[in-house]
Amino acid sequence: MALKLKSKSLPLLMLAVLCHLGMHSLAFVGASTASEESAVKPFVSATAIVKFLAFFYGLQFIVTYIFTDQSMKAYWADGFKTESEHNLAHYLMRCLGQSILPWFLLTVIMLVTDTVSKEFMLMGALHFGFGVFDIFRMLTTCEGAGVQKESLYAYIPLCAVLSYLSYATLSSMDSPMMLEVSDKPLVSGTAIAKFQAVFNGFQFILTYIFTDQALKGYWADGFQTEREQKIAHYLVRLLGQNQLPWFLLSVIMLMTDRVSKEYVLTNALYWAFLVFDIFRAMSTCESAGIKKQVLYPYILIAAIVSCLSYTAWQTM
Repeated sequence: MALKLKSKSLPLLMLAVLCHLGMHSLAFVGASTASEESAVKPFVSATAIVKFLAFFYGLQFIVTYIFTDQSMKAYWADGFKTESEHNLAHYLMRCLGQSILPWFLLTVIMLVTDTVSKEFMLMGALHFGFGVFDIFRMLTTCEGAGVQKESLYAYIPLCAVLSYLSYATLSSMDSPMMLEVSDKPLVSGTAIAKFQAVFNGFQFILTYIFTDQALKGYWADGFQTEREQKIAHYLVRLLGQNQLPWFLLSVIMLMTDRVSKEYVLTNALYWAFLVFDIFRAMSTCESAGIKKQVLYPYILIAAIVSCLSYTAWQTM
């Protein structure tokens, strides 16, 4: 029992340590740029990192959302024992691809507008730092879900390098200028960020920490085999891991009082995409053991948040 508790609490402990470091780094983010003449030039610029992330997130989205079957053959080299296992993995892999899309959109928008922010780089440093420890956790459970350890090894040094390089850029970046709001919007960018902090924080807690309870909520009828349950558990925790960066970015922007136009525009586009994607998911969810009724509320939520985000973006 003690070992089980330790294995579940260790990633959360590491996240708490990283967030503590991040709180100290917020002084970095919000500090004035009076001493920028003495700032050390980073080994890699923030723009270069964002270019790589745009490519990386775009590739991950294409592989997991568009070429899902080919991706599954790579991760599950030995295949699946039942059709139900295959349908379950396919459904959740496309959900993973869906959760990667906002990061691809945000990186592209920042590159197009040439506004890479400190808040984004700090989020990257914290998220990829957490990723290093979380992949080690995944190595202890992946084989039970049929995923070979070798497929995860490369992500450990990748996350470590990206975390370090993202943090190293902070001291050399200027704080972005805030745009004055011309007309009072129906909903402000700050209100959108508050909603996302609560929503993504709740989704992270539910899917990453209380994974077993989340599985009972989505799969009310349970699973046909133990391996099917392990596949669902493994992929749902991955979905929780993908909720973390948007939660971190929302909280950092709220704490620094710098909610950017790029963030709000990305939010509008992503939630608009979700409206259509949830309708697609409804055509396959029952074969994966999830009832359509579970997805109905998200259509309305996605439509409302997209419209409000777009309204807020227009006035920024």
